[in-house]
Amino acid sequence: MKNEYIAKRKSVRKFENTALPTEFLAEIKDKINSVTPLFSGIAYSVELVEDINPTKTDVRYYLLLNSEEKDGAYENIGFIGQQLRLYFSSIGLGSYFRIGKPNVASNSNLPYVICMPFGKPAEPLFRELSEFKKKN
Repeated sequence: MKNEYIAKRKSVRKFENTALPTEFLAEIKDKINSVTPLFSGIAYSVELVEDINPTKTDVRYYLLLNSEEKDGAYENIGFIGQQLRLYFSSIGLGSYFRIGKPNVASNSNLPYVICMPFGKPAEPLFRELSEFKKKN
């Protein structure tokens, strides 16, 4: 099933500015708690935060991915993030990775690495194989 989403997913940068149901957010938090890190010896955190008054953007939800600074930390947090992106695709949510930290509060004591804006897509969530522009 995951291979199906790997083959057709794309980065979605336009979202509907609507709240997701509380039960849906709870399921996402459960998934966050069940991801498998690439390296178990690296401390990390994934925070789901909501910007209830987004300005200049239609992004309402973010995952903040934080990690201790250690060899393999970026690979580890990327591995975790990709698991969550695939999950989002499988439940009909769009997402992308963004380096810049959004103006939202964080409760993590670990350094910020990257964030993942996500939400209900306002553009197509998937693309056809013919739309991929990959080199041979």
